[in-house]
Amino acid sequence: MIKVRMKKSKNKVVLQASGHAMQAPKGQDIVCAAFSILWQHTLYNCNDAEERQDGQVDRITIPLRTENNLALCRAFHRSVEVLAGQYPDNLEFDYEQE
Repeated sequence: MIKVRMKKSKNKVVLQASGHAMQAPKGQDIVCAAFSILWQHTLYNCNDAEERQDGQVDRITIPLRTENNLALCRAFHRSVEVLAGQYPDNLEFDYEQE
């Protein structure tokens, strides 16, 4: 299962992800592919986003200094919620706002 955590504070969003969807064999897993695209799209299009990998956990820190970053974080949130709703056995999403 992919476990995703999104923590939003006043000045930044921290995204954290780990695991594999296990919906199909590696390379054929549509849940993993969909999530990977959402993750990469958010990372590559947010200004000054920082990615860090700690073993099995990937983390992105996104400063909320621009409307672009805020809009992309909102889109990520909505899209991952929908994906988790469609595939609850393969993706778990936790959102926290400070």
